[in-house]
Order: sequence, then structure tokens, then C-alpha cells
Amino acid sequence: LNDGIFQGNEDLETIVLNPELMYVGSRAFIDSGLREVRYGQNGSERNKSSIISVGTEAFAGTAWYQQESVILGKLYLKFNNVGASSNFTLADELITSIESSAFENARLSIIDLSAAKNLTSIKAFAFKDSSVTSVVLAKSVTEIGRGAFMGCTALRTADLSETKITALSKDLFNGAKELLNVSLSEIGRAH
Repeated sequence: LNDGIFQGNEDLETIVLNPELMYVGSRAFIDSGLREVRYGQNGSERNKSSIISVGTEAFAGTAWYQQESVILGKLYLKFNNVGASSNFTLADELITSIESSAFENARLSIIDLSAAKNLTSIKAFAFKDSSVTSVVLAKSVTEIGRGAFMGCTALRTADLSETKITALSKDLFNGAKELLNVSLSEIGRAH
């Protein structure tokens, strides 16, 4: 979908995405009336989604983007602090990526991603400035983007021991001044 294609369209409430759709452009739905995203003919074919990229502010200002967990196809786009829980467990087996800044400033203590069997990528600044104290990553994770835990001043433990990560990205734990324990896989190394 092109940049800004439905920007400001207040009458648009539902969109049904074609499974072949790969890209949602920047500001594609910003400030529109979007409340629901469905997949395929019957509306429940999220497992067939091919979306690999979502532009900046694609859904900003929409009701759909305000729910607690914002998931588009196999991408975890955003966590909104609407619930009272301080723990977060991701058990969605379809999620392959946690997108940039998805959990930025999140008020969570414990983040457990170990059950997300197909999660391979955690993008740059995904947990930046969140209040997380402990994080456990899934076995399937192969990459963590730059500064993913930057500014997580309360982070004390990070369990990366079961991951397939071969290198640690720049600024991964920059500003995590309380960090006491990082468990790495046997092949993990800083670069």
C-alpha cells in the first residue's frame, strides 16, 4: 500500500488485507477511522500474511492502533500500556518479528518471549526506555537490533542463552545501569 493512501479517511473502519500484500507505506492509515484489520476472504487468514515491512506512522491516530497488542500479520508492531499487568508473555506462534520501538516506554517488569516459537527478529530500539527488569528470549531469535534494550535502567537479567544469536548489536544494553546477569548462547559474542 502506498504512503498516505488512506490518510485522514475517517469513513474507513475495516480493511481486509490480501495475503500477498508485503508492504504498508508510511502514514498509510494515519488519522483514519480504521478500527479493524482482517486477513483474506474469510477475515481470519492471518497465518497467510506476507507483510514484511510497515512504514513509519502507518497506523498512528487510528482506534485500531490503540489496542494493547498491535499485531499486523506476523509482525508485532506496538504494545500499549492499557492493561494493569506488569508482566508480558508472547505466546503467539505466528509472530516472526518485534518491530522497532514496539515496547518503547512500556511499563512492564517481566517480558517472556520464550514461547514465541517463530520469533526470529527483534528490531532496533524495540524495548527502549521500558521499565523491564527481566527478559527471556525465544530459542528461534537470530538477531537483535541496535539498542534494543537501550535506556532500560531497571533491567537486571537478560536470558539470551537459548537463542541462535551469533553477535550482539551496538548499544544493545546501553544505559542498562542495573544489569547484573546476561546469559548468552555458546556462540554469542560482542562485535
